[in-house]
Amino acid sequence: MYNIVDQIFFSFLICGQATLCWHICLNNEHYVVKDSWTWVNQVSCEEDILRKIQDLKGVPQLVAAWTVEIGGSDDGTHLHCESIFPLDDVRIHCRLVMWPVATPLSNFNSIHELLSVFIDVLDTHMTLIMQYFILHHDISDNNLMIYPCDIPKGKTKQRRKVEALSSERCLRDDKGSQDDDRDSHAESCHSDAVDIGKEETHEQKLHRWDQERCQQIQAGILHNGLLIDFDYATKLDQYQPRGTIPFMSASILIGYKKDETTHSASDDLESIIYVLVWMCVLYAGPRTVCQDKHVTQTVLKPWVSMTNPTDAVNLGLHKRGLTMEPSMVTDKFTTFFKPLCSTVDKLLRALGSNWSTTDDALNYKTIRDILLEAIFLHFCSSSLPMAASDPRKRLTQSDHTFPQETGPDARKKPRKVNPADTSTCKALFHSVKRQLTSQSFYRCRWYRLYVSLLQDNQREWWSNYSASKY
Repeated sequence: MYNIVDQIFFSFLICGQATLCWHICLNNEHYVVKDSWTWVNQVSCEEDILRKIQDLKGVPQLVAAWTVEIGGSDDGTHLHCESIFPLDDVRIHCRLVMWPVATPLSNFNSIHELLSVFIDVLDTHMTLIMQYFILHHDISDNNLMIYPCDIPKGKTKQRRKVEALSSERCLRDDKGSQDDDRDSHAESCHSDAVDIGKEETHEQKLHRWDQERCQQIQAGILHNGLLIDFDYATKLDQYQPRGTIPFMSASILIGYKKDETTHSASDDLESIIYVLVWMCVLYAGPRTVCQDKHVTQTVLKPWVSMTNPTDAVNLGLHKRGLTMEPSMVTDKFTTFFKPLCSTVDKLLRALGSNWSTTDDALNYKTIRDILLEAIFLHFCSSSLPMAASDPRKRLTQSDHTFPQETGPDARKKPRKVNPADTSTCKALFHSVKRQLTSQSFYRCRWYRLYVSLLQDNQREWWSNYSASKY
């Protein structure tokens, strides 16, 4: 028997699937149950899709599924309102039990984390395309969610690959640190200078930044992105144009009137950009919707005012115009999201000049690279939240921004310490603390030591010590 913890979501649309989601608990394990009315004649149902992509990171993991029965018969619209629904529109009452329990996209903790979540969704979407030949069809703000990195090891194949990659890098850093410990102080300064001044290609930087982002997720510093709601998902050879109107691509909207457009993977990628624009215009910060105006009073009014096919075409042309004049929306970003103006400008312009109508992988890489650059060039070094004992909790920026220490001992390397010893942990902490404001912090061994401290069951000590002392 499942215990209901809370109601997560309900659909207020009169014509729809009457979706209702609950947070439930069984034997101290937390799940989500989705209650909805699905079409009987639907080619691919959500249960089938989820079973096919089981163990893929970044999507809901199916635990159980069943059809609600009344008097021994499947519950459906034909039992309740047969005269209202046509015979070819019969819907069946179904329930799915899934994990993990996620939170809305608006629950991000920083712009850094929000962009990382979008990268996670991009990766998941392209894995669905390239490995499973499945197209989501319905990218929207409600279908992108956030969840903490608390999935047990071995639960997903993709997680093991990421951990192996990070472990390999840590081993290389370990060897480098052991060699460095035997060097003199003068040699240390010279080595660091060479490391910082070493030229990297653009692709090498992107690869390094992505590894560091994955380490931050595994350490509980950042949340993961989750792509949900596979009601409209189909195989790649089924190209019905579907989705949530405000986030539909320009090409689908322009062809909406003639019903001649197919739905491609690049249309879903374009929708992801529109979700980011939506957030930047309507949200004043984490968990904070702008209260002074409704969406119909913003620049997004055309996105939610479609009443006929002509409106759809006009919205498509409006979105095409954004690729040439992104400032039409970026100028209306809330104060919190103003730092993202240049990033969204690049994304929208990419939809026009660099957008491929045939190469979905190229479009994916274009978007991903822009988001990754934004994280590490503009937000990573200045707004990185620190993990606490509970990865869902965050310390404020004042809790982890320390003054730069100077003096003859400022650049000494930390000695080898035992993480189980509190006194030596303090010594390690101080060594890391001295480098927190350094631009090279994310490029060398200091970051590895910081992550190691978090992973060695020292989260609670780190949080208490830093909060009480500073």
